[in-house]
Amino acid sequence: MASRNGRVDGKLTAESMTTKLDGGMGKMPVAELPCEKATRVIIPSIRAALVRYLVEERKMTRYSVAKLLGITPASVTYYMKGLRGDPSIEEKLLEIPEYKGVIVRMAELLISNNGIRDGKSYRTFKTMVCSVCSRLNDAARLAGCGETD
Repeated sequence: MASRNGRVDGKLTAESMTTKLDGGMGKMPVAELPCEKATRVIIPSIRAALVRYLVEERKMTRYSVAKLLGITPASVTYYMKGLRGDPSIEEKLLEIPEYKGVIVRMAELLISNNGIRDGKSYRTFKTMVCSVCSRLNDAARLAGCGETD
């Protein structure tokens, strides 16, 4: 049985991800595709995890992070305060080694290229984001996310 934080024996479960993606309301509404909700929740959470990693672990200023990501310093503040993305998913992204490893590689790619400045960097970055998102989407699908009756 999953604990309150969505873990079984300390591991993230598909059920807990679906609960996060659908707000705990059961199956997603038929009018909304699973990817729509995932895009609104997961992608901002990935960005929030990346922002938090850069600010807290790499000790970058919010201004530097904003410049690196091509966003405003106010956006960095919003991510840091949990006003964008889902703080509980962000926490899991930084806690689970499989996901944190991707967040760290994304950060290193951004730092080494001074942001995304060319097509190759963009494709690599996009592949990393998509790999995390698709893993989380797989977890949601396993729990019945997007099924219709």
